[in-house]
Amino acid sequence: MFHQFFLSRQPILDHRYNVVGYELNCQQEGQNGLVEAQVNDKRVTAFLLDMGVEKISGGKQVFLKVNAPFIQQSFAELLPAEHISLIVPSAVSRQCPPEYADALDAQGYPLVLDLQDGELPDAHWLARAKYIRLHVDQLQLITQFRSRMGNMIVCGVEDYDNYHSLSALRIGYLQGGFFSKPDLTIEHPIGPSRLSVLHAMQQVVQAESLEDIEAVLLQDVDLSYRMFKLINSAAFGFRHEIDSMRQAVALLGKKRIQLWLMALSFSALNDGKPSELMHMALVRGRMMELLAEHDGFEETSDVFLVGMFSLLDAMLDQPMEAIVETMTLPDTVKRGLTDPYDRYARVVRAIQTMEKQGWAAVVEDFHALGLKITTVKAMYWDAVSWADEHALH
Repeated sequence: MFHQFFLSRQPILDHRYNVVGYELNCQQEGQNGLVEAQVNDKRVTAFLLDMGVEKISGGKQVFLKVNAPFIQQSFAELLPAEHISLIVPSAVSRQCPPEYADALDAQGYPLVLDLQDGELPDAHWLARAKYIRLHVDQLQLITQFRSRMGNMIVCGVEDYDNYHSLSALRIGYLQGGFFSKPDLTIEHPIGPSRLSVLHAMQQVVQAESLEDIEAVLLQDVDLSYRMFKLINSAAFGFRHEIDSMRQAVALLGKKRIQLWLMALSFSALNDGKPSELMHMALVRGRMMELLAEHDGFEETSDVFLVGMFSLLDAMLDQPMEAIVETMTLPDTVKRGLTDPYDRYARVVRAIQTMEKQGWAAVVEDFHALGLKITTVKAMYWDAVSWADEHALH
């Protein structure tokens, strides 16, 4: 019913790297490709409700940019106030009389006054706003509103140069893809604990038998504990407790067990980084696996690793080529991480672009790979739901 709509999301992080919510980017099919969907279209709100607001955001807050008709025609009443924050551009605040701000505030919708358009906001809307949003390049306005920095969202933070320039200002919230890239502004030696994790990952990759896997778990008690905790979680749905690796392999298969051991080891590298980074890694991994199944490629676990390991440089703050040189990986994984012409490397780049810019920016990329954008969209949201269900802690 809603196949014409294409939804993506971008996380908003607090100063502790916790995800407070996601801004939605909704696009739809137009005569000349994908265009921005108008939020004052009842089909858009119906689409959001049909998908499930909580499902879209993994239970976090949804940030939705609105226009004047959306506010004036009371479209907000169709959406749950407890899960929706409304982003109101400055120009829109000047088009809508103050009583609209009062009404939305009274109904419990947190308001985000977006000052990126450079227009002065309406003073009453500014007073009602829980947050204000500025772009990283608007340094003069950022300092002008220094009294509200605790409730300020700065977007466009796409690299660690941006991040470090803002860190001293005690900005409350950051939005942008900086955390999914390595911080190469300063040297980050790989410490002993992370080297130990990488060693365990290497052993899992090279394991040829059940005995090899059991040997890895005997050496790493924490990994063993987390593996059995995961297998016995509701996400797997086994009726009886699994208490041996032999049982687990019999039920899931050796390849699947290796994949989950890799994922658990990978999550241990995420210390000091946003939890969203691990979630993105699982989404990319699962999406790549679904794509490999679509391609008829047998080694789907290897392609899963291409997606998941595409964020290994961000976790370790090291160049990807340097990391891959230190590890013995299957050829499929190596090519996917280092060969820009490899099919799966091209898919990863397209996913990265979509995460930042939405679906319209990658229609041609996926078309060149022989993939319909509607097929890839379905894979992406299947992967998001799967990653939510299999969250690693």
